[in-house]
Amino acid sequence: RVVVLYPLDALQTEGANALLKTLEEPPQNTVFLLVTDRIDRILPTILSRCRQFPLQQPQPEAARQWLEQQGVPHAQNLLAEFGNAPLAALAAAESEDRPLLQFLLEQLGQGAKLDALATADHLQKLSVPAVLST
Repeated sequence: RVVVLYPLDALQTEGANALLKTLEEPPQNTVFLLVTDRIDRILPTILSRCRQFPLQQPQPEAARQWLEQQGVPHAQNLLAEFGNAPLAALAAAESEDRPLLQFLLEQLGQGAKLDALATADHLQKLSVPAVLST
C-alpha cells in the first residue's frame, strides 16, 4: 500500500503527531510518500524518520506545455499565480471554486469600478479556505 500525504506542511499539530507515531511503527507493506515544497515547516522529528528526495521545479516552458496538454486554459497565467508550480496550478484549474475565484480576482482588479454587490454575492458562495488561499 502507498500513502501519499500532500501537502505535508498543511498538517496541523495533531495530525503531525499522529503521523509521527505511525512513522515510528509503520504498518507492514506500507510506503509513505510525504510531499512538501516547504520543508522548513516540517517537524524535525518527522524529517529524521524520512529519506529525502529533493526535486526541482520544471522549467516554466515545460510546465506550461504540460498544463496545456492537460487541457488547462490560461496555463501561463495559472503558473504565474501559483509560483510556477504546475501541480498546484492544475489543482486550481480543476477546482469547482475556480470560476468563482476567477470572478473575485477580476473584480478586485477593477479597483474603484468594483461591483461590490456582485463580489459580495460571489464571496458568500465560496468556502473560507478557498477565499483565504487565493
